[in-house]
Amino acid sequence: MGIPMPTFVSQFKLHYARVSQTISQKYEALGTDFENTQILAVRHDKRLTDKLAVQIDGKVYSIVDLSVRDDTYLSYDLVTIKRYKAGGQDG
Repeated sequence: MGIPMPTFVSQFKLHYARVSQTISQKYEALGTDFENTQILAVRHDKRLTDKLAVQIDGKVYSIVDLSVRDDTYLSYDLVTIKRYKAGGQDG
């Protein structure tokens, strides 16, 4: 019908580990952009920007925040993600 539909196109893949949030952190996030977010730890990668999206198990997430650490070759970045919803529908 001529309506553009955004689709996810993979640019690269990274291994990640989920970082648990404390109850206090979850309460502090209520009413902010960080409500209902998840935090992932990934090996530092210069390709990461907050303009990218993340796909995990077929679900698309937007990057809300990046905490970049590039002190050493073993540094990890913290990536805060939130479920992407386009037009009120799950992406």
